Amino acid sequence: MSDAKLQKKNHPSEEKSRLGQVAWINKNDAVEYFDSINNRIETFTGFTTQTAELYQIVNYGLGGHYVPHYDPFHIGTVNEKFGNRLVTVLFYMTDVQNEGYTSFPMLNIIVPVEKGSALVWHNLNMSNGKLNWATLHGSCPLLKGNKWIMTRWLYEEGQHLSYDWKNRGSVYVV
Repeated sequence: MSDAKLQKKNHPSEEKSRLGQVAWINKNDAVEYFDSINNRIETFTGFTTQTAELYQIVNYGLGGHYVPHYDPFHIGTVNEKFGNRLVTVLFYMTDVQNEGYTSFPMLNIIVPVEKGSALVWHNLNMSNGKLNWATLHGSCPLLKGNKWIMTRWLYEEGQHLSYDWKNRGSVYVV
C-alpha cells in the first residue's frame, strides 16, 4: 500500500486533504472473488462493470480522513476512452464504532461504517451528464482503530443511460 494521493491533472498531488493508505487490485487477482462482486454491482446498479476502474482498497488508520470532494474527473482530465466516473460503489470492509462516517454535506447526512454494506451514488446527472452536486462527500477522521473500504468507479462508456434513477435518492445503502 502507498500513501493515498489526489490526482491533479494526471499526476498525484501532495495536498494533505487525504490521510490513508491505498492499493489498486489487478483484475487478475482473485478472479472468482471479484467476479462475484462484479455480479453484485451489476445487479444492484443496473450498469456493467466491464468499463470500470480497478478496485481501490483504502485503509484509514489513526487520524485517517478524506476532506469533502467529488469523484468525477475535472474537465480536461476525463478518461478519453471510457468517459467520466458515472457511479461510485463504496464497500465497507470493517466496522468502526461512532466515527469514520462517510458524510454528504450537501445532503446533510452521515453514513455509519458497517462491515458488509455498500454505498452507491450517481456522480453525474442522468439527464445531462453534468456533475451531481449532491454527491459531495468525505470520510470523517478516525480517533481510534482502522477503517478499510473498497471502491469501484463505473465509467460512462458502455452504460445504458436510459436506466431510471429519477425515483431513487442521490445516495443509497445496499
